[in-house]
Amino acid sequence: MFATGFLIGLMVGVTLIWLAARYWSEPQPLFQRLLRQERYAARTDVRLLLNELYQKAEEGLELGRKLEKRLVRLEDHLHQGMFAGEQDRRRAVYHLRREGLTPPEIARSLGIGLGEVELILSLSDQ
Repeated sequence: MFATGFLIGLMVGVTLIWLAARYWSEPQPLFQRLLRQERYAARTDVRLLLNELYQKAEEGLELGRKLEKRLVRLEDHLHQGMFAGEQDRRRAVYHLRREGLTPPEIARSLGIGLGEVELILSLSDQ
């Protein structure tokens, strides 16, 4: 009788251990889970940074295109000889201002002083 109870208990114990080993595997160690979370966060950060870099590059390309268009217009004006003499210089300043150039850009493109450009523009306001 004792032997039968012992054998039944042993079989139940072995069955429970087998079931526990099969269905309740060990949880992943904490270090591995943290490492996986950090890798995911790093990938997300890299994606965000790459997206931001792409947007900045697009903005830079657009600015480059605008500057190139302005430069072509300025070269066309200079090659045509439109701006020779005092009267033409004033017209050139007004024209370039309408094109959207700032006074320092106008001064550089025409090879005249910034003060002269500002004076011409202030006279046009009056």
